[in-house]
Amino acid sequence: MGQRTFLWRHAVATAAFALCRSTVTGADTIDQRNDSLAPTTAYSIVAQSTYQSFTPQLLSISFVDMFMDGTHHNAASATAFILIHDQTPFGSVVGRSDNVVVPDSITDYVHFPFSNPVSITPGHVYVMEPKVFSGVNNWFVDGRAQDTYPGGAATFSPPVAGVYDLNFREGGVPEPGTATAMAMSFLILARRRRSKDVSKDCPSAWRENDWA
Repeated sequence: MGQRTFLWRHAVATAAFALCRSTVTGADTIDQRNDSLAPTTAYSIVAQSTYQSFTPQLLSISFVDMFMDGTHHNAASATAFILIHDQTPFGSVVGRSDNVVVPDSITDYVHFPFSNPVSITPGHVYVMEPKVFSGVNNWFVDGRAQDTYPGGAATFSPPVAGVYDLNFREGGVPEPGTATAMAMSFLILARRRRSKDVSKDCPSAWRENDWA
């Protein structure tokens, strides 16, 4: 077996494995994110309601990672969760994350899973709202006082003047059909490339047998 044939068959086997794994088990995929810049400003989610709008492209939400900040004058851990509103901060609640216990001294992203993934419409605006309901001495989420995410913005109630975005990541599990289509596209393109390479080096009688 030549090196080219070996590499080709290895690539096909890898793509087939990836196709089967994504179709059967699925894996969380980051859809929307605003994490390329470190946060510089903390916003209380006890003294005010804090929201971040976003525009997802997947069909469901299975997690949100929110930058939480427990270093500002609180002395206890907190149990926190994320609400997902439809279109505006005052829109209907379409989903709620699991409760997560957040350590009192954290300054990092906290992972909020959704045991029941939220079905959503790609390209539609939704709003995430971080909440705490125990250990509420004072808790913050972090972001920046500038427009760092083009698919939405942070807003507050009572209102705060200026432009803001929270640091977050959001995502879900791609539909099996999407993963399958991507893998099949790769296989088709790779087969065309392989056929083109074989046609340069082999008599026509060999070409189909080379795939056996």
